[in-house]
Amino acid sequence: DGVGGGELGGIAGGVHGGIMAKAADPTKRLCFEPKEPTAGAVACLRGCLAQHTTAPSPQPTPTRMPTAPPLPPQTLPTAKTALAAHPVYTSIRTLPHLRTFTQHHVAAVWDFMSILKSLQHDLAPTRTPWQPPQDPEAARLINEIVVDEESDALPYRPGHASHFVWYTEAMEELGADLAPTRQWLASMARGTSALRAMQEAGMPEAAREFVATTLSFLEEPLAVRAAVFLHGREDLIPQMFVPLVRSMRAQNLPCERFLAYLERHIEVDGGAHGRHAAALLERLCAASPELRARGERAALAALAARQRLWDAITAAL
Repeated sequence: DGVGGGELGGIAGGVHGGIMAKAADPTKRLCFEPKEPTAGAVACLRGCLAQHTTAPSPQPTPTRMPTAPPLPPQTLPTAKTALAAHPVYTSIRTLPHLRTFTQHHVAAVWDFMSILKSLQHDLAPTRTPWQPPQDPEAARLINEIVVDEESDALPYRPGHASHFVWYTEAMEELGADLAPTRQWLASMARGTSALRAMQEAGMPEAAREFVATTLSFLEEPLAVRAAVFLHGREDLIPQMFVPLVRSMRAQNLPCERFLAYLERHIEVDGGAHGRHAAALLERLCAASPELRARGERAALAALAARQRLWDAITAAL
């Protein structure tokens, strides 16, 4: 390839002539005897090759494209720190902002009780005929949390109520739209599943996704649920609510019931409830490193769901 026909015309002509001679006389043997090439022929060939071929250009040494260092694996402390610094808290600057926040977040207040009651169901069952709890210390820990969460003394009116009711009454004070939440609860009371009832009531999609994650944990072993409860709720809530209270105070928004709700959870979850949840998890995982690891993975999933909820609320604001 690359040798011109003109320069090699003599060679081509000789070969063509031999072929023609063979065709004219079939008895004549066509034979090309090898001969020593003359100096002129060698020079001719070298010149042709030099003219019609080019030396391949040197290939550059392949270099690896620079890549970013791999992200460190998410851990429970780093996930909690990220949530404590989320911009959602400082994004709430007006009453309409706060109403939007509560209309999303109320679902997380409800499913907190669902995971708490699932723990109580296993640790301090209310079945009849009654049987003593298998672990009285664990039963005591969970029951003390339930007493406050399900029947706390209210600071703004006489009597007791669950923290969920406290939250919805704070929403009323803010002028938030409670119609979807009420429709959701009424639909569940008639037997509709929680997620379908939320959808039919028009609850925000981000809230439905958060609740779906929480409800998925209810099928997990007791120790895994306890890990989600500690890391995704009791230990996390004060870290989230402190900056939220700070922002509400700075904005001077009229939301006394809501602020009282936040401050009550900073008090109890940062105190007795947090200690009880941690002690409970230790009791349940003491003999099973596998359950502890499984619980941490589930807790990370719960924290990721919270991150998505906060992101969605920030976008909605």
